[in-house]
Amino acid sequence: MVPHATSGRGFVGLVRYLMHDKDAVTTERVALVHTENIAGDTARAALSEMLWTFEHQYDLKVRAGMKLTGRKLEKPVYHLSLSWHPTEQPDDQQMIEAAREALTAQGLQDHQILMVIHNDTGHRHIHALVNRVHPQTGLAATLKLDHQKFSRWAERYEKEHGKIWCQERVKNNQARDRSRSAGGKGKFIKDSRSQRNDSAAAYAARAANAAQQLKPQAHRVADQSHATRVAAIARQAAADSRRNDRELYRAGEIEPDDATLQAMAAGQARKEAAEKTAKNRFMFAKSVAANRLQRRHLDQSAAAGKDHYSQQQEAEQKIEDNYGEDRRALERELATIKARLAGGLAGRIVARLKRLPERQEAVEKTLANIAMRSAEIRDPVRSRCAAEDKALRERQQREKAELERLFDQGEKTGWKIPPGYEPPERPSRPISRDEGPSRGNGSECGPARGRWR
Repeated sequence: MVPHATSGRGFVGLVRYLMHDKDAVTTERVALVHTENIAGDTARAALSEMLWTFEHQYDLKVRAGMKLTGRKLEKPVYHLSLSWHPTEQPDDQQMIEAAREALTAQGLQDHQILMVIHNDTGHRHIHALVNRVHPQTGLAATLKLDHQKFSRWAERYEKEHGKIWCQERVKNNQARDRSRSAGGKGKFIKDSRSQRNDSAAAYAARAANAAQQLKPQAHRVADQSHATRVAAIARQAAADSRRNDRELYRAGEIEPDDATLQAMAAGQARKEAAEKTAKNRFMFAKSVAANRLQRRHLDQSAAAGKDHYSQQQEAEQKIEDNYGEDRRALERELATIKARLAGGLAGRIVARLKRLPERQEAVEKTLANIAMRSAEIRDPVRSRCAAEDKALRERQQREKAELERLFDQGEKTGWKIPPGYEPPERPSRPISRDEGPSRGNGSECGPARGRWR
């Protein structure tokens, strides 16, 4: 049993590493996903809940009545991996139980946990992503002496399962116990050569390789001095040693030493920096594309509105030219007739003698006919403008949905910017006021020379 624990900052990067194959978007190496203290049973649900808990840590502390003092939590992500010997073949449930016991030894059993089992190596192993922020209290879990706790737990685990694979770990724990019983705090002992029984043979092979490199090679160092040859051979031996360390670590033979850990950390940092740069460039391209599309849609809507207004004005002008004078004359005549009919008895008698009711009916019929003919000119224009507005809005909605689909697909494929949407280069420095666009002579954009107009 080989436990390995690290702390980090990014939930998203670690979940992406656990749920995908190395340097690929496939998920063939993911054998099983299991969650603890999380409502959902998927990695997406675990990521969402962990991010929410971390972002609302202050609110959780206030709600639980905890102290609000202390430093800001910079590394909320805790990653534990457990690896078995290649001859051991535990089932998925046994691996989950082992991970649960190891996290309990560190006091993380009540935190949000995502467990992922991989099948891409010759030995069985499980990963556990733990949110250090407690989901109820908001307090961050302490990781003091976590390597020693996992070392003691791994020793107990191997004893319970019948075989001690790492004898050096037993010696180290005994040395810690002796140091603590003698009044010390217990020293941290690290020997990467003895993590497995067969590591001695592996180190012997590396030593033989280094010795082979020390043999003189005339064709490589013929023109060099003795001191230069010795330095070159030493550098080559060190490089071979580091390379063999990495190969043995990948094969599960040894624990990584400091140089390997530094190299892995540097590689991970470069990878995260490249991913962050790609993400920033992707989000910038998405923002630029959305702004351009919105600006184009606004221009289209403004041009369509102007054209429709012109068409409706032309229709109203045509109605005015054809029926304007007649309609206004008939309306005045109709008002006069209604006034006379609404007068006293004498006025009504005179109006009837002049047959004004019949004339009122004829005028109203003529006005209705003018209104109908005006509608025949106005309504088609309005209907056509409304149909064009609807078609324009639907086309704009489709273009917006297509843009969102392209960028969603690009986000799923590792922040790949869709073709044709590459963002412009950002300016290397801000544009000064003197280098900005000219404002003219002030006659249009500001006060005139000498006084305000």
